[in-house]
Amino acid sequence: MTCEWLGSVSQPLRYDVHNHHTPDVLFDFNGSGKHFRNNDPRYFLPYGSKGLIVKKIELEDNYDRESLVQWWVTFEGNIYPYLYKTGLFQNYLLRRALNHLHETNEKLRSRLVKISVLRGM
Repeated sequence: MTCEWLGSVSQPLRYDVHNHHTPDVLFDFNGSGKHFRNNDPRYFLPYGSKGLIVKKIELEDNYDRESLVQWWVTFEGNIYPYLYKTGLFQNYLLRRALNHLHETNEKLRSRLVKISVLRGM
C-alpha cells in the first residue's frame, strides 16, 4: 500500500529510541527528516493512529499468484471458490483478481480513503 500521512511528524530520532508510541504522530527513525515512497521500516505510525490516507495498492514484482487468487475468490465468494477448486480456471481467476485490484486503485484515485492503525486480535 502506498499511503500519505498529513499529520504530525516527529523530529528525526536515533534508531535505538524505542519509547515513542503516541498515536497520530509519524515517528522518523531515519534521522534525515526526509520521507520516501517505499516500505521503509524507519518510519513508525503507532497503534491508535487515525487518518492514514490510502493512495494505491501495489503488488511486488514477484507476488504469489496463487495466494492472490485464493484471497480474491474468498473475498468475492459466489461461484468463484467453486471455480477455483476445479483447478481449471486459474488464469481466468487471476485476471479477475488483477482487474479487481485495478478497479480498486481507480476508486482510490477518485475518492479519499482513510484508515486507522489498529492492533490485531
